[in-house]
Amino acid sequence: MKILYILSTLFRGGAEKSTLYLASTFRASGNDVAILSMHGGGGLLGDIRGSGIPVFTKRSLMDFVKDFVPPKGHELVNKTKIQRRRSQYTQQFRLPPRQPESTSMERWVKKKIGVLRPDIVHVHQSLCVEALVWAKECSVRGILYTHHNMTGEVSDGSEIRMLNDCIRSANRVTFVSSAQRQDFLQNITYPRDRTSVVYPQTSFVGKLRKERHAPPPLVLGTMSNLSPVKDPMTLLDALGTLRRAGEDVRLLIAGGDPRWEAVVKEEVKNRGLHDSVRFMGPLETDAQVQTFYDTIDVYVSTSISESFSLAVKEAMDCGVAVVTSDIIPVRELIEDGRTGLVFRRGSMDDLVSKIKFCLRNPANVSEMGLRGREHSASRFPALQASSEYRQLYEQLVHG
Repeated sequence: MKILYILSTLFRGGAEKSTLYLASTFRASGNDVAILSMHGGGGLLGDIRGSGIPVFTKRSLMDFVKDFVPPKGHELVNKTKIQRRRSQYTQQFRLPPRQPESTSMERWVKKKIGVLRPDIVHVHQSLCVEALVWAKECSVRGILYTHHNMTGEVSDGSEIRMLNDCIRSANRVTFVSSAQRQDFLQNITYPRDRTSVVYPQTSFVGKLRKERHAPPPLVLGTMSNLSPVKDPMTLLDALGTLRRAGEDVRLLIAGGDPRWEAVVKEEVKNRGLHDSVRFMGPLETDAQVQTFYDTIDVYVSTSISESFSLAVKEAMDCGVAVVTSDIIPVRELIEDGRTGLVFRRGSMDDLVSKIKFCLRNPANVSEMGLRGREHSASRFPALQASSEYRQLYEQLVHG
């Protein structure tokens, strides 16, 4: 079977990583697999090439310019861009208005489809939803779309119109949580009986976190691209409040898209938290991910919106206690007070109270981590996604 996965970018997000894991699984079982990124950029490009999977990216003029700009120049450019959009950290997060892709992008994608002649085109992310139409115009037999955001929470009118225009070209639509499917179908017109919930694929097999008998500080950890929708500022506010109250708490930040990281680092400095926060950067291997979870005591997610949250699942797989905002899909991951703690989204005071509970009740926190690990293992088997997608692909190809 020939399978082409289409993404918007190759930054290290949950959608991109789960797509790579899925593609690697199908390649290992003898399928002809390739990945196409409609826009250049992203640290996952090296991982894909290292896996042996053919990858195609359409480079822009800016990509060529960046080749000749030193890394420090990249950081300065990113910082300047984010400073102009700093208000996104204090206002309700919304994606910028959705613009249709150019005709040159359409020609490029169609040309790649024509050369590769895939049996299946599997499109991920709403930012490349037009590829569904282009695949249909190229007479691809099996066309799937996997949605990776909460439509009603972070999409604007132009994106919803684009989804409604393009989604009819998909033979099947999948979602990474039940809550996400419900949200999508409330905003987009598509037959429910042609949809499925397939929890994300992951290659990370979390080992039980090593028991830490060290004295304080309590080490909090978070992993994200640090964009406004991840709401890192609420976490920094909570950390500052705890530190001023004399609590011995530290924060370890993994990940960080360079488009957002510069401004978060500046905020850490401005708040006088540079001695309490450490940035690890992107984690590129399973060993680095495991080390991160071995190092922290509690994983904290402050996201305003998530479709699933792969990082929360990874933390649970390692037996790390989780404190997370009350986004809707979290109900499929966390039972509040038993397998983790849930705070009111955007409420710094409620987050502080949950962290203080962790400080005062280390035994309870340890038990929650173990219960979370058991729940994750039973609810989300590691290779379940590839098994379910294999059935969907075969149905589409063989009728």
